[in-house]
Amino acid sequence: MRDTDLRKRRVAAIKLIVEQLEDTGKTKLQKLLYFTQEAIGAPLEYRFRMHHYGPFAEDIENDISFMKAIGHLDVQPDASGFGYHIRPASSDPLPWDEELEKFKCKMTEAINKLGMLDISDLELSATIHFVQHLLKEPTRESVIENVLRLKPRFSVYRIGAAYNELVESNLMSAAPGS
Repeated sequence: MRDTDLRKRRVAAIKLIVEQLEDTGKTKLQKLLYFTQEAIGAPLEYRFRMHHYGPFAEDIENDISFMKAIGHLDVQPDASGFGYHIRPASSDPLPWDEELEKFKCKMTEAINKLGMLDISDLELSATIHFVQHLLKEPTRESVIENVLRLKPRFSVYRIGAAYNELVESNLMSAAPGS
């Protein structure tokens, strides 16, 4: 795929998320793009790695900067000094990627479900999903155990509840043997 086609697809996904939420932060946007790609299957080709707040892809930062530079996003630091506010800056349409069109309905559903979570719950959910797909033979218990090692501030109960919510929301399959 050409770089321009991939950027067009990524920009369309970011614009959809930001317009739907109206005001989001960088971490929430990272996690929603993670689910868009990894749970829904949208071909965004981000390379996610585990980071302090869960799965993270450096290219998302580049795409945010690009969209800000072309006038489609307003990115401002939070007045409290913690985080950012990302808002639509233009109502001008961007060309929608035809390949991404297949995922638009599922993306909208996921944004509605996940976009309302507080950032801590979204971080936990993305980490659970990431860990399950990293393990060779995951079980519910092994996923919870590994997430607990990565995120000891979350209780076993809270991790288990988030795991169940992901499965019930069809954003993740139950691990075999769970």
